[in-house]
Amino acid sequence: MQTKRFIALLISMIVSMTCIFAAVPIGKPAAIVKFNGQTYPISETDLNNQVNNVVAMYKAQGQTIDAASIKKQVLDSMIDNILLEKGAARDGVSISDTQVSQLVMQQKYLIEQQAGRTISDDEFNQLILQQVGSMDDYKDYLKSQALINQYLMLKKGSSLTADKAMATENEIQSYYRANKSSLVNPECVNIAQIFIPFKDNASNTKNEQTLNQVVSDLRLNKLTWNDAVKKYNQDVSNKNIDGDIGWLTQDDPQNIKTILGMNYFDTAFNLEVNKISDVITSAQGYHILKIKDHVDTKLLTLDDPISPADKTTVREYISQILSNQKAQTLASNALIELSKDLRKEATISYFTK
Repeated sequence: MQTKRFIALLISMIVSMTCIFAAVPIGKPAAIVKFNGQTYPISETDLNNQVNNVVAMYKAQGQTIDAASIKKQVLDSMIDNILLEKGAARDGVSISDTQVSQLVMQQKYLIEQQAGRTISDDEFNQLILQQVGSMDDYKDYLKSQALINQYLMLKKGSSLTADKAMATENEIQSYYRANKSSLVNPECVNIAQIFIPFKDNASNTKNEQTLNQVVSDLRLNKLTWNDAVKKYNQDVSNKNIDGDIGWLTQDDPQNIKTILGMNYFDTAFNLEVNKISDVITSAQGYHILKIKDHVDTKLLTLDDPISPADKTTVREYISQILSNQKAQTLASNALIELSKDLRKEATISYFTK
């Protein structure tokens, strides 16, 4: 049943991206929908195009699906999309161009959050072109989803309240037991550093000598770490926060290995807390490391934070996962019910098998 539900949702998504705001199709009808005094034909050609879209999507994911087996399901999704669009319009629900533009900017922001950097409009447009098609298609898709969500809240909002999606303690406990072995904090260290990047050969030699003297002065207590960071650290991102560069985890060495090298990684994990490293040479320059904290591998309990850098507890983390799942299920069920309600008001004639 879960697999069938997933396929139904995927088909609905693919169909809605291309037909909810499409022009009235021309050609041999696959179905005719009569609703609110208007007639909306769905052509056999348009239906076949949508079926091919679904098949192509599965093929791109390395899966196969028989076109004939999903034809009726795709057609029903197309019918439901028409009813939802026309029902929303009849009941006064609409999405403005300004709202669509805001949705596009929100999606761009989310992509930037995932990428960890700002992306240009050209980069964003290229990504949309690769993943969806034209920007107009993408705007139509966002508009259709926003329209459906707004209409759903209008008609079925009472069944979508936050309290109905809240995870219970029993559900949290069950999820924890089923996933306990994967809820592990890897060994990690909190690092501060003094860094001078490579320049020309003469400067490099001088800078390495300078940092070697800094190490000596720090170990002899002739210089404090804070003063050394202020005077010598050339990493502007952490110069004013005592050289703190955050947490490094034992299970994610590849990034450090590529950027800084394994010597940096190994030194960080072998160094005692509050001790000062020798000068380390990386692919980028010279470093002095100080380990502020070292946390061993730990199987997490429900009340532990999910990581030293994130104080969200495992209980809160699981609760959020389960609540999101329940909210999605509630919305899916509400959408099915709303489609059924609209079908009761419509006359639907099928002409294809």
